[in-house]
Formats: sequence, C-alpha cells, structure tokens
Amino acid sequence: MLARNTYLVGMAATLLLPPITAFWLVHLALRNAGDRIVKWLVSARRLSILMLIAVPAWWSLSTAFTKLDTWIPGWTLLLIPLSISLLLARLISYWSNAKVFSRGWRGGDIFRLALWRTLSSTIPLLLTAIGIDAILAHHPIGILCLFGAGPIALIGSVQLRSAEGIKFRPVKSGSFYKRSLQLSKKMGVTLERISVVPFGRGRLTNAYGSSIGIAVTDDYGHWLHGPQLDFVIGHELAHVKQKHALKKLLVVVSMFASIAMMTFAMPPLPMEWKVIFNFTVILTPILALNKLSRHFEYVADCASVELTQDGNTAIRTLIGMYRHAEVPAKISAFDELFETHPALWHRIDALASKRLVEPEQVLKMRKEYGEEVGTPNDP
Repeated sequence: MLARNTYLVGMAATLLLPPITAFWLVHLALRNAGDRIVKWLVSARRLSILMLIAVPAWWSLSTAFTKLDTWIPGWTLLLIPLSISLLLARLISYWSNAKVFSRGWRGGDIFRLALWRTLSSTIPLLLTAIGIDAILAHHPIGILCLFGAGPIALIGSVQLRSAEGIKFRPVKSGSFYKRSLQLSKKMGVTLERISVVPFGRGRLTNAYGSSIGIAVTDDYGHWLHGPQLDFVIGHELAHVKQKHALKKLLVVVSMFASIAMMTFAMPPLPMEWKVIFNFTVILTPILALNKLSRHFEYVADCASVELTQDGNTAIRTLIGMYRHAEVPAKISAFDELFETHPALWHRIDALASKRLVEPEQVLKMRKEYGEEVGTPNDP
C-alpha cells in the first residue's frame, strides 16, 4: 500500500506541476515591474525543462504503477494524462507569452501553437518510451513506435512553424538577396533558394539555414544593416556549407538505431535500475543533440567572422540580436544543457578563443553592454 501511494503521489505531482508553474508565468506577465520580461523568460525556460523531465518521470512511475494494476493499459497511462497536462501548461504559457511580448495571437492561434508543440515534442518522446518498453519485452511493435516517433516529430515541427506564421517567400531582389549571393560565392556555397519570412502577428525574429538555402524574417532589415547583416548571412551560409541540418538528422537516426539495438540486447532490469534507465535513455539523446546544436552555432559564428573579417561587428551583432529578441545574456550551466543555442557571452568568448576578435575588445564590450544585456540568472 505504501508503494502504491508513493507512485500515485509522484504521478499526481508530475501531472500538476507543469500547469501550476505555467500559472506563475501568467502572474509575471500581468506584473508592471520593469524586470518582468527577464523573469518571465527565465521562468519559461525552467518550465520547458520541467515539461521535458516530466516525460521520463511519468514513464518510470506509470511503468511501476502498471505492475501493481496490470489491467490498466500501459500506453494509456503514458499517452493521455501527461499529454493533456502538458498541453494545458503550454496553452497557459503561450497566452502569457502573447501578453508579455504583445503578440497578435488570438485564441485559435494559441491553441494551435500549444497543440503542435505537444505533438512535435511530448508525443514523440512518449512514443519512444512505449517503444523501448516493448523492445525490452522483445515485442516487434516497439520498433514501429520508436521509429514512428521521428515522422510525428517532423510533422509536428512543420505544423508548428505554420502556426507560428513562418512562411518562406523566395526573393529575387533586394539588399538581402544581393548580399546573400555575393557572400555565398565568396564562401563557395550554392544556394537554391533565398527567402524572407514575414514578421507576422507572432513577431518572431529569426534566421534560418537549411540544406538548400537561407532565410531571415523581414524585420531584420529594419535594425541590421551592412556588415551586421553580412554576419547573419555568413552564419546561415556556414550552416548550409557544413550541412548541419543533414548531420543532425543522421545523428538522430543513429541514436534511435543504437537505442533500439541496446535495448533489445538488455536483460530484464530491477525496478530501481529501470527508473534510472528510463531517465537516462530519454534525456541523454536530447542533451547530446542540444550540445551538438550549440557546437554548430559556434562553428557558424567562427565561419562567418572568417568570411567577413570583422570580429568586432560580429560581437555587436550578437549583442544586438540577443537584446532585440529580449533573450537573457546569462543563463546557468544547468539551463544551458537544454538550450540549442549558447549563451551570448559564451559565443563571444568562443570567438576570442579562436583569436577572431581581440580579448581587449571583448572586455570593452562587456563593460559597455554589461548592464544592458547582462541579465541575472535567477528569477
């Protein structure tokens, strides 16, 4: 009875903590304090980490619970309750996001964003968990679940971009188009497509580099000009030249295949080891992919500076981008594990370590911009 109650309390906490934490974001969004954006961003990052950790936690607890009540289908315990909980948390989070950043999202927009975010992240992770459990039992359905998670994540990501209003519009003229062609020839990159993404109601500023082309949101032209825009273009061209998107895909496929083979060869595990295994097998690939993504960002920064031969402008551009997007410049080492992009000063220090900018210039920039972008770690 004690074990049963412990599992039930753990499962209840896993379901309730994400929505409760999301309501804290609403509290921050409705405040009038001048530091509310920084505190909201830090808290939102912590919420995303909590929702990620909730998947292996729920998996471990529900696996143990089904051993006590075998009449409850394991997949139902895994998929439905946690998906509803995280969907609710995302609905609340997106609403507060719209409030803080004055985005033009309506109720339907917020619902689609939350739905596709859940389908692109939570559902694939839960399917991965179900697949691993099935493979441990040597059931062939596990392979289908494990590799079915990939297409679902891809479809969800595409639909999420659509919900965010991200629509790539190829261009054949303009300063961005001309500079992209010039710099691509200089870097030795063939671009099949150069696109601009409308800023839209979501007011999402970003730049993109795929296997066939690059794109930027159309608001970049309002606050980035000349050498600064060149740095952004060079950064995305480096992603294209280095085939970073393809490399990430190959790493993901390799990880899924390795997990499937490792799991199939494993003997049955005691419950205490199963809990550790459940956490590790979900979190380790995610952390590894995030680290790879951050590495690619460092590589792209360095390649762009080597292309433009202007490290000082690169620093100013990075500072301007983080400030414009209202992204905290400083984050804790733990939080950065879950980020796909490095913290601002880590990117700048990486350029200095490659001698692409002078250390004295970095120190000067820290003093000049430290108070403006050097936001605190804690909410």
